[in-house]
Amino acid sequence: MSDTQSRAIIRVGFSVPRREVKKVVDRNRVKRLMREAYRLNKYMILETVRENSLNLDILFIYRGTVEAKPRYLKMENVQPDMIHCFSVLQKQITGGKEQ
Repeated sequence: MSDTQSRAIIRVGFSVPRREVKKVVDRNRVKRLMREAYRLNKYMILETVRENSLNLDILFIYRGTVEAKPRYLKMENVQPDMIHCFSVLQKQITGGKEQ
């Protein structure tokens, strides 16, 4: 691994607006689920970022839906959206090329 590849950095933030989720307990739960989904799936973009020697700042913002109440949100609801975000990001980084 070259020196520039070892310095590739991904900084991540998670936000849950008070307007979307009123109770702080529920906001913290949603952020915890988003962080765990990121941790489990970050391998999808990590190699691409290292290969392209990029430094990324990513902010995930929860946008609730009418049918999904934050209190009953589960990892099965969050993880597919995180995977979709990573696949879109990977296509943007590689310019649509297949790897």
